[in-house]
Amino acid sequence: MASAAHDPVCRVYHQPLWGRTDPELRRCLAGAGVVGLLTLLVILLAPARAPDPVTIEQVPERLARLILEKPQSAAAPARPLPRA
Repeated sequence: MASAAHDPVCRVYHQPLWGRTDPELRRCLAGAGVVGLLTLLVILLAPARAPDPVTIEQVPERLARLILEKPQSAAAPARPLPRA
């Protein structure tokens, strides 16, 4: 059995998977849980802001032209002639 000097992690820091935990750790976890639940409640209960409608004047000209103009039919690319 390894001594405490050779143990990479001191036995004081080992916590059992099931069983008693450090009271300070329990308080920290409980506090973090409460803060997390309150944050979740605030996010869920806060009224959602309706998005402002976007007008044509607010859209950049290049994008507005792309949206409003009808697409031009593109000619098929020229195929190179096979070598004889």
